[in-house]
Amino acid sequence: MNKKRLTFNYIYIILTVLLIGWLLSTGVESGSVKELFSNMDYWWLAGGFACIVMHWFMDSAIVYQIIPFIAREKVGFFRCVKYGIIGLYYGALTPFATGGQPAQIVYMKRDGIPVGKSTAIVSVKLFVHLLAMCFSFIMYMTLRGSSFYKNYHAIFFITIMGFFVNVFGVVFIFIVMTNKNKAVRIIKWVIMVLRKIRIVRDEERAYGKIEKVILDFSEASGYIKTHRFRVFISFVLSFIKLSFMFAVPYMVFRAFSLDGYGLIDLASLNTFVFLTVSFMPTPGTSFAAEGGFRLVYFPIFGGFTNMAIAAWRIITYYLILIVGALLVVFDQIIRIRKSKEDKKDQQVIQ
Repeated sequence: MNKKRLTFNYIYIILTVLLIGWLLSTGVESGSVKELFSNMDYWWLAGGFACIVMHWFMDSAIVYQIIPFIAREKVGFFRCVKYGIIGLYYGALTPFATGGQPAQIVYMKRDGIPVGKSTAIVSVKLFVHLLAMCFSFIMYMTLRGSSFYKNYHAIFFITIMGFFVNVFGVVFIFIVMTNKNKAVRIIKWVIMVLRKIRIVRDEERAYGKIEKVILDFSEASGYIKTHRFRVFISFVLSFIKLSFMFAVPYMVFRAFSLDGYGLIDLASLNTFVFLTVSFMPTPGTSFAAEGGFRLVYFPIFGGFTNMAIAAWRIITYYLILIVGALLVVFDQIIRIRKSKEDKKDQQVIQ
């Protein structure tokens, strides 16, 4: 990742931390804060942290059950946990989470997995993630869509747009798997249209990037075609992974000793928020995520909305930044030590 861009992302994250601090210090009277903490059910709050940890483990489990069939080697589960957390960490640092997959490929390569195979692994993982996201939205829209349209009409169609972006991803990958040449023609037409409306300036550069993506998914298509049951299992794990993440607001809600809404109510709203803010090109969709949460959940949390935003973001965003940063540093220390030991062994042999 470009150092200047990485520095900018860190500065942006510091600003969001300041935002969380501001949210914690405003909007709630000191007496209400004391009452809130005295009445807080910390078991439910712990449940929120448990949900996000399970979200990480499900992400790792997807990689764990894909790797042996693509890389043709057994990889320990905890190494897959490392890949999963690394992907989530760098995804949280970059706009649209674009840094997650390249980082996973780099770390897999360091561990001896060829770039082609590691690219196929993360491509399959992305495919099942998009499928699970679409399925989650359809399920929650079926259960709570009419209520969402009635109460949040202003952002309803933005959410629908977010859904169709995911649908486009699934359809595009399917076309790549079944007809690579057709996918190339579609992309050329899309880039040409975007150039005419001046969204894309360098047509050749844009096509070069998309062509690489097409190549990556065409290599992953072999696995998807020949291991359909494995792909289905990955899809189920992805759905469970998302469900754990979408359940966090409910855990925060119950931790504040509030009632009147069920798990499906709050999880469905979180799904809609997730798709609504997915267009925001900032690390971790910062600011947009907080604003979306406030807009959607204010009628539910009322005067405690700022506290709820802070708790939700700490659990779902800042925790992975802390754990991911520690993992990156720890992994680097191990690599340096191993490199020194290998040099010593070579000197002894010589």
